Amino acid sequence: AGWSSDGAPTEQLRIRMWVMVLVIACGAAVGIQTAWVCPDVKNVSCSCDFPHTLRCTGNQSSLDWIASSLRGLPSSRMVSLLDCSIQGLVHINQPILKGVSLHGLVISSGVLVRVAENAFDGIKYPLEALGFPNNQLAYVPILAISRLTLLSRLDLSYNRLQSLSSHSFQSLFNVRFLDLSRNRLSNISSKAFTDMSRLKTLRLQSNNLNGDVISKLQGLLNLEELDLSSNRLSGPLTPRSFPRLPKLLSLNVASNQISSIVSGALSGFDAIETLNLEHNMIDVLEDHAFKALSTVTTLNLAHNRIIAFSESSFAHLENLTTLDLSNNFLRALSKDLIYPLIKLRELRLDGNEISMVFAEALEGPHNITLLTMTDNPLNCDCSLTGFVEWLNKTQPELKEKVNAVCAIPPSLENAYVLELSIDQFVCDQDDSVLSSGSIPVSGTLVMLQGFDYNGTHVSLLWLLDAVVPYRCGELFIYEELGVHQVLLETESLNCNSSLLEDPHFLTISHDVSHMEKGQKYRYCITMVELRQKKHDVPKSLALGCSGIMALEEVYTPKITALQAVNSALSFIEIHAETWPHTATCAGNISVYMESKTVHRSPFHCGMSKYNISGLPTYGAYNVCISLQGIEPECISVAAEFVLPHPYTPFVTLIFSVTLSIFILIAILAYKYFRRKTQPPKLHEQCFLPTHHDDNQSSGYMKLHATTKV
Repeated sequence: AGWSSDGAPTEQLRIRMWVMVLVIACGAAVGIQTAWVCPDVKNVSCSCDFPHTLRCTGNQSSLDWIASSLRGLPSSRMVSLLDCSIQGLVHINQPILKGVSLHGLVISSGVLVRVAENAFDGIKYPLEALGFPNNQLAYVPILAISRLTLLSRLDLSYNRLQSLSSHSFQSLFNVRFLDLSRNRLSNISSKAFTDMSRLKTLRLQSNNLNGDVISKLQGLLNLEELDLSSNRLSGPLTPRSFPRLPKLLSLNVASNQISSIVSGALSGFDAIETLNLEHNMIDVLEDHAFKALSTVTTLNLAHNRIIAFSESSFAHLENLTTLDLSNNFLRALSKDLIYPLIKLRELRLDGNEISMVFAEALEGPHNITLLTMTDNPLNCDCSLTGFVEWLNKTQPELKEKVNAVCAIPPSLENAYVLELSIDQFVCDQDDSVLSSGSIPVSGTLVMLQGFDYNGTHVSLLWLLDAVVPYRCGELFIYEELGVHQVLLETESLNCNSSLLEDPHFLTISHDVSHMEKGQKYRYCITMVELRQKKHDVPKSLALGCSGIMALEEVYTPKITALQAVNSALSFIEIHAETWPHTATCAGNISVYMESKTVHRSPFHCGMSKYNISGLPTYGAYNVCISLQGIEPECISVAAEFVLPHPYTPFVTLIFSVTLSIFILIAILAYKYFRRKTQPPKLHEQCFLPTHHDDNQSSGYMKLHATTKV
């Protein structure tokens, strides 16, 4: 009764917690020698639920009546904590409770927006605890609070604070407890808490804080408890998600949007013992995710999306005693989970989809004293005999809390596992391979990439991050009913990676005409990974689940493949594939060069090949296909025969000059070789005719020659 539905203490419990602290302080200060008597306050409705605690309800004048009644009380009747609910109190403009001895003061009105600097002047004992919960404060009244030099507890929850500056808590050197929960905080200066070097407890739940703000906080080296539940922390949890907090003992980040835990996350926490991660969106635990958290004793991962884990997922948690994995999507319980947890005592697995418990799953040095497995569809065949034998050896009080119930075979449906004899857990011949307990869960990621619903069928596009030979297992459909998800139906899948064009992608179509439109469902598949050389022998089991989705006709086509080839100058050939294959969507093909559009034409999902010509011949092409409602898919293609266009005139000139020189050289070479090939001229004169006159008569001439033999 003392806690709200989100795990936070109720107002009544909060007051009791304050009382416990302040009564101890009061008893230590004044001693308790006689029975304490509740003060009689005139004209105000007051009561005393606990010793040294006065709770009053009234209007703005009530504070004066309360102060007059408490002044001068002997130490044996002193009030330690005064809790006032004052209707209509908007401003505290003057000192209140002058001459009153108090250790703690709480004032709530629902409309208080301002507290004057001198509001606490005149209080006889310096306040050690101050609270302004359930008000309308938009900023921290630091001028008034900073005068309380011995203040150790400050409660500003349920207000309207949106940001904290470096001066918001200036000079509050002794504060050890600070509650800022249920405000509107979205921004906190990295130096907001630098003066609070003694701070041990910081509550920031139910605000609007993201990871960037939290990772930059400074001055929290002595912090022991940090509550950041119900904020806007998202994405993976990494070693840099938080500042170094060497003395932190407890961290609560429940009810955020954390998606995964990477190796070495939270490496700045040297002493942490309790880690609460429930109600997030965690589906992946990387190997050695907790290698920096060996001191953790209690880990809560309930209400996430975890479907599997590897043998190293929970390594390094050698001091873990309590693990809560309830309300996830675990399909099997193997030794990979429990074996590294040598000190494990309590394990909660309620509300999963565990159908197989391997024989060696619970073997190890641990001594489990609490195991809960309610709401799991156990397959009570021969593979469960090892688990049953282990249960029969445990203590009676442990067996009573397990509450394991059979789901199949039909003959054992709803039967309690511990009420069955060992010989009732049998296997059919067809089930012997998969139920042998020898198939571990792999770390292969299987993710839903596309969803299409046409009114009668859903088409699911799955992406596998690793390509190993596999055959399809089963499709599981869960229906959301309130806070639970119930297995609605199971279908065996018939496919093999060797028959797929691209084994990375798997499309599954399923008849959902009998399912309710608008209702929310989750889809999960199993893939049996096969050995590389023996494709008929199972190696491991890969699991994948979608998020929770409403069954609605929302048409979301997807581009699954895009290629572009530059086969000629100014010409590219584009190949594109869309999903679903029957899609009739339309969009645009755009070609960009240096952020300028050089081509645009229609794109139709039914066509897979496009030819584009007449493009510029310089630079590189950026080809994008855009469909309505989705992000464009783009690919870069280098242009053939590329000439960087800013230098084209210069290059042309160089080319012309080079060509001219080449032609000139060719002409000169031609002349040279032609001269070489002509007949040589004779330099010896063999016949030398003499000049004669036309009128000269005929006669003879003697020839003279010189011949060498």
